[in-house]
Amino acid sequence: MSATTGGAAACAWTEPAVGTPDRVAPLDAMRAKLGVSGQFAGVDMRLFTGPAGLKRWYVKAYQQDDKTVRGRWLVDEQPDRTVRVVAEADYDTRGYRKADWHAIGGGVRGPAATLADCLDGT
Repeated sequence: MSATTGGAAACAWTEPAVGTPDRVAPLDAMRAKLGVSGQFAGVDMRLFTGPAGLKRWYVKAYQQDDKTVRGRWLVDEQPDRTVRVVAEADYDTRGYRKADWHAIGGGVRGPAATLADCLDGT
């Protein structure tokens, strides 16, 4: 699935197909960050691409075996091609309100604010 969303700063995103590298990479990064090995369920995933090779996923999911492991994550492909979680928010929050998100490590690279309209209503 692909769509365009947002207001004046509309952006395009795609939903990576199950089993593809663009679907597996962010889930693996989430497992590594969380220290879990189980499957994720209820996955809402959007892949955003942008200038200078920017590649970022928005993921809302819970772990199938332990539903207390749930949340929303921003996962970013770094310049060295490693994929890592750069921000997280509680599962029950919506959109990209800055107060809901907590940066991890160096945070996101590139124009994080551009994602605000894209995630409106998620």
